[in-house]
Amino acid sequence: MWGASQQHATWGAAAGNEAQQGFGQDRFIRRDADGFDQFTGRIIVVDLSRDVDRDTEYFEGRDWLEDRVERKLPLGWDLEWQPDFNKEFANPIALMQFADDSTALLLRTHRSRHWLPASVLRALRSEGCKKVGVGWDGADKAKMQLTFNFEPTGIEDIAEISRQKGLSETGLKALTMRFGWNMRKDHRVVRSNWAQWHPLAEDQVRYAAEDAYFTFLLYDKLRALPDRAPALSSGPSVSVAASGGDVMELEPGWEEEGIALKVDGFWCTLCNKGPMTSAIVVTRHRESKTHKRKFEQHGGSPGSPPLIPPELEDEGIVVADTSDESSIWQFRCVRCDAGPFTSLLTATAHVGSKKHAKKGLAQVEAKKEPVDPIAEGMWNLPDYVTVDDGTITCTLCNAKGSGMSQIYMHLAGQNHTKKCRAQGLPELIFVKERNRIELLISGKPIVRRGFTPPPRRLPDGWQTAVDSATGDTFYYNTELGQSQWERPGVSCSPSPPMTPRAEPTPESLGHTSARDASADGRLLPPGWQLIEASGERYYADLETRVSQWSPPEPYKQDDWSWNVDVENNAAYWARTHPTQISFYECDSDWERLEDADGKAYWSCPSKGIRFFELPP
Repeated sequence: MWGASQQHATWGAAAGNEAQQGFGQDRFIRRDADGFDQFTGRIIVVDLSRDVDRDTEYFEGRDWLEDRVERKLPLGWDLEWQPDFNKEFANPIALMQFADDSTALLLRTHRSRHWLPASVLRALRSEGCKKVGVGWDGADKAKMQLTFNFEPTGIEDIAEISRQKGLSETGLKALTMRFGWNMRKDHRVVRSNWAQWHPLAEDQVRYAAEDAYFTFLLYDKLRALPDRAPALSSGPSVSVAASGGDVMELEPGWEEEGIALKVDGFWCTLCNKGPMTSAIVVTRHRESKTHKRKFEQHGGSPGSPPLIPPELEDEGIVVADTSDESSIWQFRCVRCDAGPFTSLLTATAHVGSKKHAKKGLAQVEAKKEPVDPIAEGMWNLPDYVTVDDGTITCTLCNAKGSGMSQIYMHLAGQNHTKKCRAQGLPELIFVKERNRIELLISGKPIVRRGFTPPPRRLPDGWQTAVDSATGDTFYYNTELGQSQWERPGVSCSPSPPMTPRAEPTPESLGHTSARDASADGRLLPPGWQLIEASGERYYADLETRVSQWSPPEPYKQDDWSWNVDVENNAAYWARTHPTQISFYECDSDWERLEDADGKAYWSCPSKGIRFFELPP
């Protein structure tokens, strides 16, 4: 995989005084007791959300990275992300690794999301500073597009270089073994949670650093090899001699499924898979789910264009025109004039990008009919405001205006407020964030007689969709990677409750307390806050946007503990009282939030459970 909260850390250049093997680029390799070669150079771990100076964008390792870019020196490069457990959910990149022969820089992007420091962007966009990895043209390219909405330049793929040199090995593990190294590739670490909030485990740090380090070493080793000898004939091959002396030939039905015979072995033109050096390997590939799905997508023939899912067609994804009949099918987006994309996965990542969303929004806005701002805002004008031929008049003050902004400023002004007080009418305020007139006493919007208020505008980035299984409407935000049944709010805190409040007790009036404590000093549950405004005091649940005059039940911390599942290398929380319950941090039913004071807590709306996160 190319490609979780880790505080800034630097790992030593070597453990103790143990001897290091090698005197060249591999001088920082030491063989451990299990027979695996370890990288013993400097490892720098940086959390981009915490360890970067906001003003200068400085972080440890930046000088080293900029020096490599300035001198146009290659870098081993790799990416990690939280495993995609199903095809419906694509996780963004959580870790980006750079390495040379002595240093590995690990940049955690799990909380910084789509942002990268300028020095990192320069490195990724530098053509002279080669970024060396394995298997770039696939899921890794799609993940870069999904997370950062661009494709780096100056990419060197050692799998492709290996093919050019005529080698049968293309994977990182196989190539290191060919050159005499035995690197550890633990499947449990590969599938671990790279986006976890807690620091990365030591084996995760080692794995990530060594992936980039050994990739860097292999780059020079492979380039030093002679290129593969060209084929004797420029025409299509029908048979090739295998290394053991046997002749490889296409069997009946293989060509119809996209199997081609090239100089280095069999290749599947549908899946871009190869080389395969025996008929048994080809047979297993033809029986695989991936090949069968690709074969069906091409209408049962490698010469037929693939079938594009309807949801991608609706977004403007089409099959790209190509004059090379032997190449694999490619795709492009007619909405953005972007592409070509080498797979539907890459096209799907593009559809989820900000660029594509903005293009679609611009097209929708262009098709919209012009809106009359006066007619649109009429519902929010008091009954004593009249509209005649585009002129808006406040009959209390005999003030006139031609636009909504003018009348809004007047209704919230001092002169109008004095008129309201004199005639016993409620005072008004204009709330810029919601672009509406509200009652000062309650915070509720003014609604003109005979009108109804429009549905609340969704916050920026949120959209609606209908669940095909239930028919219910839900809300999603592609930038945040969140979806929910509840309509997202736009205000910073709920308005005071509208139910009649009880008379305050002398004890409650005599206390001044913190925001996360009730009036009598008891700790509020996670997400609740004591709010004091306009001489009123009430309690608000910022998560559900519910408010009330009386305090909620006081909070009691259960015996929650943070643990690590060693077998799956995943963090989880567990409690034993009052009922036994546990959950992994990657469980989508649970969400890690922060209250108004910045204290972290976990919440599961479906179970109605919340608890503060205490230090492990």
